[in-house]
Amino acid sequence: MSTDLTTPHPLQACWDLQLAGLAADALRVALTINLFDHLEQYIAPAQLATELDLEPFNTGYLLEMLWAQDLLERDERGSHYRNGETARRFLNRSTSEYCGDALLFRHQVLRQAGQPLEQALRNGLPPASLPLRKWPDAGPKRPACRLPRNSRRLLWMWRAR
Repeated sequence: MSTDLTTPHPLQACWDLQLAGLAADALRVALTINLFDHLEQYIAPAQLATELDLEPFNTGYLLEMLWAQDLLERDERGSHYRNGETARRFLNRSTSEYCGDALLFRHQVLRQAGQPLEQALRNGLPPASLPLRKWPDAGPKRPACRLPRNSRRLLWMWRAR
């Protein structure tokens, strides 16, 4: 067995896809509890947990996951976190470019679309539910929240049913 840590494992892309689901869930939770509204200044995980009535250790874990997604910055000691530029601009509810609600809606729709995938492969696609049909409307008034072009093909396949 090789101990070469510089060459990616052949399954790395598969592992990255599975980790992406965890990253998406971390973002969903952060948006749901309005976490980014409390991270304009550096703050320790325990202090943030107190403000939001959360468990301190797991709050630190969530902050670390968001930092790994480049949504947060850490201070020099690595013990305090604040919003990074993207979070400051798009994920804080007080900004004019806030897109959190659109991201939450799209997360819900993608999870809904992915759950019956095996059944759809075996039996055909079920009719799209109302939330899925409204996907293009999630954030159209805010240009920063519009659906990325590369996502449209999948959406239209599901929406047309």
